[in-house]
Amino acid sequence: MRQRVIEVRNLNFTYPDGTTALKDMCLELYNGETIGLIGPNGAGKSTAILHLNGVLKGVGKIKLLGKEINKKNIREIRSKVGIVFQDPNDQLFMPTVFDDIAFGPLNLGLSVDVVKSKTLKVLSEMGLDGVKDKPSHHLSLGEKKSVSLATVMVMEPAILILDEPTNSLDPGTRRIFIQMLSNLKVSKIIATHDLDLVFELCSRVVLMDNGRVITEGETKEILSNKILLEEHNLEIPASLLLKENIFSVKKSSMRNLI
Repeated sequence: MRQRVIEVRNLNFTYPDGTTALKDMCLELYNGETIGLIGPNGAGKSTAILHLNGVLKGVGKIKLLGKEINKKNIREIRSKVGIVFQDPNDQLFMPTVFDDIAFGPLNLGLSVDVVKSKTLKVLSEMGLDGVKDKPSHHLSLGEKKSVSLATVMVMEPAILILDEPTNSLDPGTRRIFIQMLSNLKVSKIIATHDLDLVFELCSRVVLMDNGRVITEGETKEILSNKILLEEHNLEIPASLLLKENIFSVKKSSMRNLI
C-alpha cells in the first residue's frame, strides 16, 4: 500500500482583503510521487502550496508525513517539507552561495564541520562548485534557481514543493534544470504553467481553477484533453502534440508497408 505523505481535506482560505483563494480544496501526494499542480493565473496554486509548511493557515485539514500542522511540530515539518519559490531572490540573502546553502543546517544547530560537509556535498551534486564563493545576487537567473533548490535539498527534505521552477529560464538552462529535478529522488509537487515540464516529470496532474480542484488524473489523460484545458486557459503541451503526431506518422507508414 502506498504511503500518503500529504493529505489536504476541505481547505479554505480567504485573504485579509476579502479575496477567497481556496474553496474546499483536497489534495494527496504519495511517497516517491511527482505531481503537477496546474491551472490559470489566480487558480490558487501558490496559495495552496504556502499552506504545506505553515506559511499560510486556512480552515481545513492538512497532514504532512502523518502529522497535522500545529505550533508544536511546525519546526519539524519545515525541516522535512522544502519549498522553492518562484523568485529565487526571495530565498537568497547571505553574502555568498556557500553561506546561503549553509544557512539552514546551521540553524538546526549542527556542528560547523557537519554543515561544511553537507554544503560541499550539495554544491558538488548540483554542479555549483564553481560559484560557491560568489555573491548569489551576482548570478544568472538559472544559477540563482539552482542555488535556491540547493538551499532546500541540503536540508534533506522528504517532500519538495516548487512554484513555477522554470519560469523565465532560457531553453538551454530550462533543460538543465528539468534534468536536475528529474534526478532528485524525493516526493514532489510542481505548481506550474509549464505543461511540457509536467508531461515529462509528473505521473499525475491536479487541475485547479478559481480556488477549487477541478479534476485530477494520469498526466497524459489530463494534458491531452483539449476541451478541458482550453476551458481553463491552458493548452495541450507541444511535446505531447509532437509525440502524438510522430506516433500517427509511424502508424500511417506501417499501414502503407502492409
